[in-house]
Amino acid sequence: MIVLNALLPVVFVIVLGYFFKQKNFLNKDFWTAAEKLSYFVLLPLLLFKSMAESPSAPLLETIPLALSLCFVYVLMTAAVFLSWKIFPQNAPLSPAGFASYAQGALRFNNFVGIPIVVSLFGTQGLSLYAIVLAVCIPVSNIITVVIMVHYCGDGRINWGKILKNIALHPLIIATLAGLLVQQSGVSLGIVMKTVALLAPASLPIGLLCVGAAIDLRHIRSSSKAIALASSLKLAIFPLLMALSCWLLKVPPLPTNVALIFAGLPCATSSYVVAKQMGADADLMASITGVATVAALLTLPVILFIITG
Repeated sequence: MIVLNALLPVVFVIVLGYFFKQKNFLNKDFWTAAEKLSYFVLLPLLLFKSMAESPSAPLLETIPLALSLCFVYVLMTAAVFLSWKIFPQNAPLSPAGFASYAQGALRFNNFVGIPIVVSLFGTQGLSLYAIVLAVCIPVSNIITVVIMVHYCGDGRINWGKILKNIALHPLIIATLAGLLVQQSGVSLGIVMKTVALLAPASLPIGLLCVGAAIDLRHIRSSSKAIALASSLKLAIFPLLMALSCWLLKVPPLPTNVALIFAGLPCATSSYVVAKQMGADADLMASITGVATVAALLTLPVILFIITG
């Protein structure tokens, strides 16, 4: 029952977003604006509020968690490159296709994870999830951008631009700002009341955008790449995360939050990134759509394990 209460509302809102998009109930400009509003304003406010109002997480929890997350990304990057060796036998991937394939296995959808974490673990879980994002946003962005530059561009990597984009990432800024307020003990009064009004809107709007972004076209021609990228993201990633947390002795609650994060499907924004950087955008859209639908089957398994 706990699993159903956490996941079914998320599923229903995603399906509603997909239905609205397919029926043209809302025009394309709405979805672009809604995704921008949620990503740059509402979701950062939610993370800021969570970090600012949460009790301080002990270092014994946060340091092993951060190390575990970094370790998993090293293993997953190796898995992405090793699995690419499978393709030349039957259905070779182009360099642009591999860049999208790597994104599909390594990037994650914040909008799906946050409502599940909030439903199961409340404010304490959300503050730990913010720490997960503070670690994984820069790590995943650096890895995927370097791969796309190497395989889709001229091979020259602009580290200054990459680091600047990460430093200015709205979710990282919000997490750090919330942490600063938490540690300082400053009361923001009317500011926090305003944030409290706006922040909850990030969840329904974000999930509607996830549903609207699902694109199931172009699947047959790249079925092997789509299936393997989705398997890496939804099955191998959580298994490696569980192993890493066990090896590094991460406490139960941070481990559970990390497992939910590991089981998230690919970020819907990956399509925009792929298109801008010259990767295979059609393949990226297909991986995102299939992984999002498949996660509706795999996430309940993870949640069942977590809740016992």
